[in-house]
This record gives sequence, structure tokens and C-alpha cells, in this order.
Amino acid sequence: MLKSKFLLTFTALTLFMASSAPLKAQDVQDGLSLGPSARPYGVTESSLVDTDYYEYDAQLWAPYDVTSMDGSQRLQSGFYAELDFAYLSISRPGVVDGADPRDFYTGSDYYWGRDVELGYMSAKDAGWAMNWLGAEGLVFVNGEDINTSNPMALTTTYNSVELNRQFRQRLSNGGWVEPYIGLRYLNLHDRTIQDFPVQTIRFVQQVNNSALGGQLGTRYFHQYGRFRIGSDLSVGALYNNESYHSYVILTGESAELNQATNQDNDFIPAFDLGVQLSYAVTRDISIRGGAQLEYMWEGIARADIRTLPNNPNGNQPASIGVFSEDFVAAGFTFGVDWKR
Repeated sequence: MLKSKFLLTFTALTLFMASSAPLKAQDVQDGLSLGPSARPYGVTESSLVDTDYYEYDAQLWAPYDVTSMDGSQRLQSGFYAELDFAYLSISRPGVVDGADPRDFYTGSDYYWGRDVELGYMSAKDAGWAMNWLGAEGLVFVNGEDINTSNPMALTTTYNSVELNRQFRQRLSNGGWVEPYIGLRYLNLHDRTIQDFPVQTIRFVQQVNNSALGGQLGTRYFHQYGRFRIGSDLSVGALYNNESYHSYVILTGESAELNQATNQDNDFIPAFDLGVQLSYAVTRDISIRGGAQLEYMWEGIARADIRTLPNNPNGNQPASIGVFSEDFVAAGFTFGVDWKR
């Protein structure tokens, strides 16, 4: 299975790299286009007038006129920053092979998070970008009332950090693409706590994924006046170190009973897709909203969310294993960007 996953991901990366290769420079075609005037109102020709002093945001009442420009936008260069709030649906741990599906609380839960990007794009259309996406939340497995439903509290923490070398290329249709290549680090952590109501014991599990690898991606943007649409697609290959630790303790005491620890590693193909719509409030500040999907194809270890006494990890630690499965984080983002 590991070999087939690697070969399929390698083929996808090769095709993606070929499709994201730098484009040949496009010949600029002169034509008529309708847009904001490049001249201050009432001024035609003057050596004392610099059109840079009269950008779009500085001439709110300027008339529209027909120009000989090709319609392309002047793209921002220098440092930029983006801050988004994320509302993500994160998948819960799945069913362990061979176990009774009725013992598992599957599905997904929405958690709040943040998506931050800091970057630099030079006037020569090359630069760097660092991105961090993080989310954390808590849900109760099998209900919340300890006296009737024997609950288990599941806390999931998700963090993804990227460092990319990015480039920019204009397209003949007026848009532009930004291919990038870089490193990605992913951490996913599950922690469960169950207080068994019949006896004074507490069952705790901690599962950690620490994955590092490379990725290839490309972004596409197109400006329509003050509106800008964008998309982001990337494919990555990560090597994941997985660890599992569980123990049962007497409530109020420090003694640990039935400890179990295990480790494993796996190869993770990763696929990301995002879309966004931005509105320029000023020349340098925009508000935006979007949606994104992150999918990890197996290789992610999750907690065994069967509650006691059905969970063998609290009673028979020798049988403990690390269970790898798919992982999905999908949802919506909204925020602001500066000089993007």
C-alpha cells in the first residue's frame, strides 16, 4: 500500500510540475479598454504631471474614458500580509478495523482557527511566503452527562506551517499565476479523557502526528475593478512520525496503571484546494472571504474513541496499535489583507 501511494503521488507531482512550468512571455496586444482615467480630471498633456500621483484611489470622481492601455493591472510588490479567521470542519477519528461501528462517534466537528500569511514579492516577480493555519476544538464522545452516557472528551489540535518560494507570471487574459515550491510541516494531536462513573478511574489517550515534506502549488488571480478572484491548488508528500500513549489512573492520585505506548511512521500524500473573493477598500487594504479543503490520504494516526470498558487500550495495553486513516479539514475563511 505504501509503495502504491508513493508511486501515485509521485506521478501527480510530476504532472503538476509540468502544468505549473513558467509560461512563455505573452506579447502585449494594444487595444481599447474602458477603465479609470490615468490622467487627473481636466489635464491632458503636461510635463509637470506624473500619472503616479493620480492612482485610482486618489481620484474617486474621475470620469471613465477609453484608453489605449491593454487592460493589465499594475501588480503590488514588496511585503504583504494576510489575516483570516477560519471556521473548519475537522474529521473525527474513524472506526478501527474489526471493531463494532456502533462504538464510534464518527463524522466531523466545526472548530475556529486562524490563517496567517506573511510574504514578499520583488519587482522581478519572485519572492517568499510563510503561511500558518491552526485550529483547535473539543467535543464530547457519546454524550456529556457522566451519570448516564459514559462520555469521553476529545480535544483535537491541528497546525500546518508552510515556507514557499513563489514566482509570478502575467497571463494574456489580464490575470496572473503564482507557482510556488516549498516545505510543509503538519501537526495533528488528539487527546481524550474519560472519567469512568462506576469506578474512580480516569482513562487518558494522547496521539500525535508530526509530518514534514515538500509541496508544489500554483495560485491564479484575476482583477475586476475593485474585486479580485483567486484560487490555490497544491500537492504535497509528507513523512509522518506517529506516536500513541494511553494510561489509566486512579482519580485524585498520581499512580498510572495499564500504560501503553507505541510508535509508527507513514507516507502521506496531501492535497489542498482553496478559492477566495477579495474587495479592495483602498489601494493597500482588502477584505475577503473564501473556502478551502485540505485532504490527507491515510497515514494520519487518530485516537481510539471507544469508551471504557469497550476500549481495549485501557484494559489490555499489549494489544495497542497505531491506527492510520484519512484526514479532512474543510470550511470557510474571512479576513483582510494588506498590499496583496
